[in-house]
Amino acid sequence: MATVILGGGITGLGAGYFLSKAGESITVIEKRDSIGGMAASFKHKDFTFDVGPHKLYSTIPGIMNVYKELLGDDCVVVKKKNSLRLCGRYFSFPIKPLQFIIRFPKIKAISCSFSYLLTLMNKKTDIINYEDYFLSGFGNAAYKLLFENFCWKVWGDPKKISAELAKRRIPVPNITELVKNMLVKKQKPEFSADTFYYPKKGVGEVCEKLAENILKNGSISYGCQPSKIMVENGKITKIEIKKNIGKELLKNPKNVISTLYLQDVLPLFEPSPPQHILDAAQALKYRSLIIFYIIINKPKVLDDHWIFFPEKDFIFNRVSEQKNFCKDIAPENKTVLTAEISCDAEDYFFSLPQEELASLVMGDLEKAGLISRNDAAESHVIKIEKMYPVYDLSYKKNLQVVLDWLNSISNFYTIGRQGLFAYTNTDHSIDMAQKLAEHIIKNKTRDDWNYTIKYFDSYKIVD
Repeated sequence: MATVILGGGITGLGAGYFLSKAGESITVIEKRDSIGGMAASFKHKDFTFDVGPHKLYSTIPGIMNVYKELLGDDCVVVKKKNSLRLCGRYFSFPIKPLQFIIRFPKIKAISCSFSYLLTLMNKKTDIINYEDYFLSGFGNAAYKLLFENFCWKVWGDPKKISAELAKRRIPVPNITELVKNMLVKKQKPEFSADTFYYPKKGVGEVCEKLAENILKNGSISYGCQPSKIMVENGKITKIEIKKNIGKELLKNPKNVISTLYLQDVLPLFEPSPPQHILDAAQALKYRSLIIFYIIINKPKVLDDHWIFFPEKDFIFNRVSEQKNFCKDIAPENKTVLTAEISCDAEDYFFSLPQEELASLVMGDLEKAGLISRNDAAESHVIKIEKMYPVYDLSYKKNLQVVLDWLNSISNFYTIGRQGLFAYTNTDHSIDMAQKLAEHIIKNKTRDDWNYTIKYFDSYKIVD
């Protein structure tokens, strides 16, 4: 009996990799004609594009060694350089003290300081949402300057977003810690990656290496997706797989590991989950992402790997130049900028034709002083309808309802960004995969697995 993995993204392939190393037989089911999911790379003419900019970095013990083991000589060590645009000026990110003192508008600095002092005198103790968290730690002026608009751009209304997101996504909880961190010459690894790894062939090479190892003791089926998951006596006994032509029935899987969206996998079960379980899954919301690639007739544009744009004056949240990660992904005389735009799938931006979107993006890149329209050779766009889990005020309750039901199925596991509705990076995906493989190999209990899922909540995003 093989372990069946639903989804060929980095988490599913990671689980297959660690299980196959232990001698388990693996079958991966992937609906697309390629692997990688949100950690994929693809060819566009003479370029290699990542699905958004990725760096390989982790503070989790052992994960950097996994990347090195997978990539070998293709593992490039990159010294990181990021910037933040604020008040019409660019600052190194993390911010350097002297640069901040010289460049930051003095009136705004005074305003932020007084606002923070008022906050300390009237300390808010009831921290519920994203806004509460940053008002408490930074005061009203700094919150509005640094965090409010960024939240609106990436995740939505800060009053409706859980404080949990703020804790995971922004590692510095208050101005005092921010200043301390600025004054430390070497950044703490939980705050910032001084260096990171990057594959010579784009981030998708990680998934390709994982797949190569799976194929030594298993299979990967493309253009396939589950259409029914049949359960008897609390155990999956059959999976109906829909192919481009026809169907296939997989019988008596040893285990089933899903990295699919919870909203997509639950309706496949027979017997069907109770309606309140399906409703809880549907209540879990996502933000969409537009990734806009602009090919530039220059060898290089930025000194940075990426630049953050927290202010609402710009359509994009972040701009990156992938060629600065590794020169091999683009021709010598050209480069590509990647602009990321978050929105809801129902928003005006998401339905815009590429030409109109290009005009808006190019206009803001010019306004930011990065390029001229005449520099652009062409553009390419991809749209991902469900990219970022939205940690609204009821997400934890709804998620737990879904997981409790799924955990009643003894040979079923759901992991990854989609499978656990988790705001994760690639290193978290690898760690999740490794922890699940260890759980299965050691035949641990379901209670052990529930404990491990709670450990996943401790992940932090490190820029």
